[in-house]
Amino acid sequence: LALDPVTLARTTLVGNANLLYGPLDLAVNGDGDFVFTNRYAEPIAPTFTRYGVGLFKYSRATRKLTTIATTVQLGRPGNWQGGLGIDIDTGDYVLQDRDWDAGAPLLRINDAGNITTLATGLDPRYTITQDVRTGAWYSPAGSQIWVVQPNATKPTSLFAPGSGNGWHSAIAFDRASAASPRIVSRNGRTLYFIDPANGTVTTTALAGLTDTPWAITFLNG
Repeated sequence: LALDPVTLARTTLVGNANLLYGPLDLAVNGDGDFVFTNRYAEPIAPTFTRYGVGLFKYSRATRKLTTIATTVQLGRPGNWQGGLGIDIDTGDYVLQDRDWDAGAPLLRINDAGNITTLATGLDPRYTITQDVRTGAWYSPAGSQIWVVQPNATKPTSLFAPGSGNGWHSAIAFDRASAASPRIVSRNGRTLYFIDPANGTVTTTALAGLTDTPWAITFLNG
Protein backbone atom coordinates (compact mmCIF):
# COMPACT_ATOMS: atom_id res chain seq x y z
CA LEU A 1 0.00 0.00 0.00
CA ALA A 2 1.00 3.62 -0.60
CA LEU A 3 -0.31 5.99 2.06
CA ASP A 4 -0.69 9.74 1.41
CA PRO A 5 0.70 11.46 4.57
CA VAL A 6 -1.73 14.38 4.19
CA THR A 7 -5.03 12.79 3.15
CA LEU A 8 -4.25 9.26 4.45
CA ALA A 9 -5.62 7.91 1.16
CA ARG A 10 -4.38 4.38 0.44
CA THR A 11 -3.40 2.96 -2.95
CA THR A 12 -2.68 -0.72 -3.56
CA LEU A 13 0.60 -1.07 -5.46
CA VAL A 14 0.86 -4.83 -5.75
CA GLY A 15 -0.87 -7.94 -4.47
CA ASN A 16 0.72 -11.39 -4.42
CA ALA A 17 -0.92 -14.43 -2.85
CA ASN A 18 2.48 -16.02 -2.18
CA LEU A 19 3.66 -13.16 0.07
CA LEU A 20 2.71 -13.72 3.70
CA TYR A 21 2.04 -11.38 6.62
CA GLY A 22 3.20 -8.13 5.00
CA PRO A 23 6.68 -6.58 4.60
CA LEU A 24 9.21 -6.89 7.40
CA ASP A 25 11.18 -3.80 6.36
CA LEU A 26 11.14 -1.51 3.33
CA ALA A 27 13.56 0.85 1.54
CA VAL A 28 13.53 2.92 -1.64
CA ASN A 29 16.46 2.48 -4.05
CA GLY A 30 18.01 5.04 -6.40
CA ASP A 31 15.50 4.21 -9.16
CA GLY A 32 12.57 4.90 -6.86
CA ASP A 33 11.75 1.18 -6.59
CA PHE A 34 10.41 -0.26 -3.34
CA VAL A 35 12.62 -2.99 -1.90
CA PHE A 36 11.43 -5.06 1.03
CA THR A 37 11.88 -8.28 2.97
CA ASN A 38 8.86 -10.54 3.29
CA ARG A 39 7.88 -14.04 4.31
CA TYR A 40 6.75 -16.03 1.29
CA ALA A 41 5.18 -19.32 0.29
CA GLU A 42 6.55 -20.91 -2.87
CA PRO A 43 4.51 -23.75 -4.39
CA ILE A 44 7.08 -26.36 -5.53
CA ALA A 45 4.67 -29.18 -6.38
CA PRO A 46 0.95 -29.84 -6.00
CA THR A 47 1.53 -31.29 -2.55
CA PHE A 48 4.56 -29.27 -1.38
CA THR A 49 5.04 -25.60 -0.53
CA ARG A 50 8.39 -24.13 0.53
CA TYR A 51 8.34 -21.28 3.06
CA GLY A 52 11.10 -18.76 3.67
CA VAL A 53 12.01 -15.08 3.73
CA GLY A 54 12.97 -13.19 0.61
CA LEU A 55 14.15 -9.80 -0.59
CA PHE A 56 11.76 -8.42 -3.21
CA LYS A 57 11.62 -5.37 -5.47
CA TYR A 58 8.55 -3.57 -6.77
CA SER A 59 9.46 -1.51 -9.84
CA ARG A 60 7.86 1.92 -9.89
CA ALA A 61 8.37 2.08 -13.67
CA THR A 62 7.00 -1.34 -14.70
CA ARG A 63 4.74 -1.93 -11.68
CA LYS A 64 6.07 -5.48 -11.45
CA LEU A 65 7.32 -7.48 -8.49
CA THR A 66 10.58 -9.45 -8.76
CA THR A 67 12.56 -11.62 -6.36
CA ILE A 68 16.12 -10.45 -5.65
CA ALA A 69 17.19 -13.19 -3.25
CA THR A 70 15.77 -15.68 -0.73
CA THR A 71 17.02 -17.44 2.37
CA VAL A 72 17.02 -20.70 0.37
CA GLN A 73 20.27 -19.50 -1.28
CA LEU A 74 22.02 -19.56 2.10
CA GLY A 75 21.73 -23.30 2.58
CA ARG A 76 20.48 -22.64 6.11
CA PRO A 77 17.20 -21.33 7.59
CA GLY A 78 18.01 -17.59 7.64
CA ASN A 79 15.69 -15.04 9.19
CA TRP A 80 15.70 -11.67 7.44
CA GLN A 81 13.64 -9.75 9.97
CA GLY A 82 16.24 -7.46 11.50
CA GLY A 83 16.31 -4.36 9.32
CA LEU A 84 17.06 -3.31 5.74
CA GLY A 85 19.08 -0.43 4.27
CA ILE A 86 20.72 0.66 1.02
CA ASP A 87 24.46 1.32 0.95
CA ILE A 88 25.10 4.96 0.08
CA ASP A 89 28.29 4.10 -1.83
CA THR A 90 27.34 0.97 -3.79
CA GLY A 91 23.54 0.94 -3.93
CA ASP A 92 23.60 -2.64 -2.60
CA TYR A 93 21.01 -3.78 -0.09
CA VAL A 94 22.22 -4.39 3.47
CA LEU A 95 20.11 -6.41 5.87
CA GLN A 96 20.33 -8.16 9.20
CA ASP A 97 19.87 -11.90 9.48
CA ARG A 98 18.41 -13.04 12.80
CA ASP A 99 19.82 -16.53 12.38
CA TRP A 100 21.62 -16.76 15.72
CA ASP A 101 23.24 -20.10 14.88
CA ALA A 102 24.98 -18.38 11.94
CA GLY A 103 26.25 -15.53 14.12
CA ALA A 104 23.42 -13.08 13.38
CA PRO A 105 25.24 -11.72 10.31
CA LEU A 106 24.94 -8.40 8.52
CA LEU A 107 24.51 -9.25 4.83
CA ARG A 108 25.11 -7.39 1.57
CA ILE A 109 22.93 -8.31 -1.43
CA ASN A 110 23.25 -6.75 -4.87
CA ASP A 111 20.55 -6.46 -7.53
CA ALA A 112 21.75 -9.72 -9.11
CA GLY A 113 20.98 -11.53 -5.86
CA ASN A 114 24.57 -12.24 -4.82
CA ILE A 115 24.91 -12.48 -1.03
CA THR A 116 28.03 -11.69 1.00
CA THR A 117 28.56 -11.39 4.75
CA LEU A 118 29.80 -8.03 6.04
CA ALA A 119 30.05 -8.86 9.74
CA THR A 120 28.81 -11.26 12.42
CA GLY A 121 28.19 -10.99 16.13
CA LEU A 122 25.32 -8.49 16.08
CA ASP A 123 22.09 -8.64 18.06
CA PRO A 124 19.61 -7.69 15.32
CA ARG A 125 16.23 -6.30 16.35
CA TYR A 126 14.38 -3.93 14.04
CA THR A 127 16.00 -1.27 11.84
CA ILE A 128 19.51 -0.36 10.76
CA THR A 129 20.89 2.98 9.62
CA GLN A 130 24.06 4.15 7.86
CA ASP A 131 26.30 7.13 8.53
CA VAL A 132 26.67 8.58 5.03
CA ARG A 133 29.85 10.40 6.07
CA THR A 134 31.77 7.27 7.06
CA GLY A 135 29.80 4.37 5.57
CA ALA A 136 29.43 2.75 9.01
CA TRP A 137 26.25 0.83 9.85
CA TYR A 138 24.41 1.18 13.17
CA SER A 139 22.23 -1.59 14.61
CA PRO A 140 20.06 -1.13 17.74
CA ALA A 141 20.01 -3.95 20.26
CA GLY A 142 17.99 -2.88 23.28
CA SER A 143 20.35 -1.19 25.74
CA GLN A 144 23.15 -1.14 23.16
CA ILE A 145 23.75 0.13 19.62
CA TRP A 146 26.27 -1.82 17.57
CA VAL A 147 28.52 -0.16 15.00
CA VAL A 148 29.97 -1.94 11.96
CA GLN A 149 32.73 0.12 10.41
CA PRO A 150 33.70 -0.29 6.72
CA ASN A 151 35.84 -3.41 6.20
CA ALA A 152 35.24 -4.56 9.79
CA THR A 153 33.99 -8.10 10.36
CA LYS A 154 32.89 -7.58 13.97
CA PRO A 155 30.81 -4.78 15.51
CA THR A 156 31.87 -2.40 18.25
CA SER A 157 29.57 -0.89 20.86
CA LEU A 158 28.50 2.75 20.82
CA PHE A 159 27.81 2.85 24.57
CA ALA A 160 29.91 1.63 27.45
CA PRO A 161 28.40 -1.54 29.01
CA GLY A 162 25.83 -0.72 31.68
CA SER A 163 25.84 2.98 30.83
CA GLY A 164 22.04 3.26 31.09
CA ASN A 165 21.51 5.14 27.84
CA GLY A 166 17.96 3.95 27.20
CA TRP A 167 16.40 1.16 25.17
CA HIS A 168 16.70 1.24 21.37
CA SER A 169 14.73 -0.69 18.77
CA ALA A 170 14.20 1.68 15.82
CA ILE A 171 16.88 4.19 14.77
CA ALA A 172 17.71 6.49 11.88
CA PHE A 173 20.30 9.14 11.13
CA ASP A 174 18.89 12.65 11.20
CA ARG A 175 18.60 14.58 7.94
CA ALA A 176 21.66 16.30 6.50
CA SER A 177 20.12 19.65 7.43
CA ALA A 178 20.56 18.90 11.14
CA ALA A 179 22.98 21.18 12.95
CA SER A 180 25.29 18.23 13.67
CA PRO A 181 25.23 14.49 12.86
CA ARG A 182 23.00 12.57 15.22
CA ILE A 183 21.11 9.31 15.50
CA VAL A 184 17.41 9.48 16.31
CA SER A 185 15.95 6.60 18.31
CA ARG A 186 12.57 6.05 19.88
CA ASN A 187 11.16 3.64 22.39
CA GLY A 188 7.78 4.08 24.03
CA ARG A 189 7.35 7.68 25.15
CA THR A 190 11.00 8.68 24.77
CA LEU A 191 12.78 10.11 21.73
CA TYR A 192 16.58 9.81 21.95
CA PHE A 193 19.14 11.98 20.14
CA ILE A 194 22.55 10.33 20.09
CA ASP A 195 25.94 11.72 19.08
CA PRO A 196 27.57 9.00 16.91
CA ALA A 197 31.05 10.26 17.80
CA ASN A 198 30.86 9.68 21.56
CA GLY A 199 27.46 8.13 22.36
CA THR A 200 26.20 11.19 24.28
CA VAL A 201 22.40 10.99 24.66
CA THR A 202 19.73 13.65 25.08
CA THR A 203 16.03 12.84 25.33
CA THR A 204 12.61 14.31 24.65
CA ALA A 205 9.38 12.99 26.17
CA LEU A 206 6.52 12.13 23.80
CA ALA A 207 2.94 12.20 25.03
CA GLY A 208 0.43 9.52 24.14
CA LEU A 209 2.86 6.94 22.75
CA THR A 210 3.60 3.68 24.53
CA ASP A 211 4.34 1.10 21.86
CA THR A 212 7.72 -0.04 20.56
CA PRO A 213 8.27 1.34 17.02
CA TRP A 214 9.44 -0.69 14.06
CA ALA A 215 10.87 2.23 12.11
CA ILE A 216 11.63 5.96 12.08
CA THR A 217 11.46 8.17 9.02
CA PHE A 218 11.43 11.88 8.20
CA LEU A 219 8.87 13.84 6.18
CA ASN A 220 9.79 16.64 3.80
CA GLY A 221 8.91 20.08 5.02
